Amino acid sequence: MDNKLQQLTEALATGTWEQLLSLHEEALNDLEGDTEKLYEYIAKYLQA
Repeated sequence: MDNKLQQLTEALATGTWEQLLSLHEEALNDLEGDTEKLYEYIAKYLQA
């Protein structure tokens, strides 16, 4: 979990609000609000 939080922190530091909000909205739509899956989705996105 710490690694996921680090990746999220880096995304917040380096991404634009537009990118982050778009990613968050897309992930929530795809994952129906499952927070753990949202973290996994964002981590995968950051590795791409």
